[in-house]
Amino acid sequence: MHRRTLISTLPALALGGPVSAVAAPEAGHRYVALSLVSDQLVWIGAPGGETGSHIVRGTSQAVPLPGAPFDRTVLEALAGEVPRVDAQARMTFLASTAPEAYARQDDWFSGGHVALPAVLETAVAREDASRLLLVTKARGDAHVTDGHDSRGIGKLTGLGFYSNNHQPMVDAESGAQSTGYVAPYVYVTLSLVDTQTFAVLRQSGAQAAKPYSPMPRQALYDALQLLIVRNIERAARDVLQAA
Repeated sequence: MHRRTLISTLPALALGGPVSAVAAPEAGHRYVALSLVSDQLVWIGAPGGETGSHIVRGTSQAVPLPGAPFDRTVLEALAGEVPRVDAQARMTFLASTAPEAYARQDDWFSGGHVALPAVLETAVAREDASRLLLVTKARGDAHVTDGHDSRGIGKLTGLGFYSNNHQPMVDAESGAQSTGYVAPYVYVTLSLVDTQTFAVLRQSGAQAAKPYSPMPRQALYDALQLLIVRNIERAARDVLQAA
């Protein structure tokens, strides 16, 4: 992977297996995909319970993620899904390690347009694409659900884990009963942007949090990765397919 000072191009992401054409208004475009959501994971402890040495009750802790590894997960999901919607798509991929690329992202969007920091705008222009697929952090009410019950207090942003150590639950997959749960969450927005005008053509938000019985940290990271892939694939279909 060739690295630039603040931005890097990821040209070798696999597009996966055979793809089928789906009628889409964006057919044949050259896309550049840029994901800016995984500079950190946020561990949220639900009010009224404790979650161990990493979280103080009722507060949150941001854990830095060197290299933003889940941004690559996002880009790989786009690399797999976009050609299923637009069989003629050509794609390049960008990632950033610049702190300013992850800060105050809501301020970039105004009046139906997006104003990227200069270093990002320059990198996007260098790719000579007609459309930008931009993934940024979103903020919303905590909505933790296994498809049956909904729970959660407060706000969630970006990527992380929401945990409650005192509320009983039944694991929807295994049927196991436990006291407390940990929910990987994905709160992001995918924007389809015209690279000539930087007008936002369409957006699709993902706000998903799925509870699990307490499990080892690697298993939680795997569950978060799966949640990212499923929601990014859905968002890609939303912004690219005909209404």
